[in-house]
Amino acid sequence: MGKKINFSYLRFKNILYFCAYMSESTNTQSKPKGKYWLIFVASLVVITLITLYRPEAFWLPIPIMVTAFALANDWL
Repeated sequence: MGKKINFSYLRFKNILYFCAYMSESTNTQSKPKGKYWLIFVASLVVITLITLYRPEAFWLPIPIMVTAFALANDWL
């Protein structure tokens, strides 16, 4: 009345091993993050100065600041 699903523990174990191997191989490389922290701090200074002198342009450096913060924390 339907196909019987053949679920093999060995096949499942191989898939889990492959996933664990791929995550280990991609996470071992460390990216330099100092450049991104520098961009974040510079953007923070710029956004502070813009807020003081041109409040209507407050939104301009926000994408750069948020992106640099995410890259510095290795979220992207």
